[in-house]
Amino acid sequence: MLKTVTTALLMLTSMHVSADYPDCASEAAAEYGVPYKVFHAMVLEAQENWDGKGNHYGPMGLYDLIIPIAADGIGAPEESVRNESCVNYQAAAWWIMNKAGGAEGDIWDAVAVYYHGHKVRESYPMRDRVRAIYNQL
Repeated sequence: MLKTVTTALLMLTSMHVSADYPDCASEAAAEYGVPYKVFHAMVLEAQENWDGKGNHYGPMGLYDLIIPIAADGIGAPEESVRNESCVNYQAAAWWIMNKAGGAEGDIWDAVAVYYHGHKVRESYPMRDRVRAIYNQL
């Protein structure tokens, strides 16, 4: 009986993680070299906190002004980045590793730039939220 309950819980946990982290998000992270667990935390943070307001698009809430640059970076139409979840994940993964500097330095610095831009700040609350999720994964 205990084995059955344990197996059922493991299956439910796996299904929950899969639902929270789509395969195409995992593929986007791998394609652009974003550490799996970091991108997973970013996706979960976006799911928990993105309100869909303003000039932000897709499951990663990409800001309107970066969409043309990211679309060009991944070779996709801007409308696909705005409206297709999997393409939005690709654009976000490309952005963090290229424009945010993830390929050149510390991934957490790149996460800070991804959310807060290049401006030096006293605090980086979005990066800190992602890191807290990362630590729980």
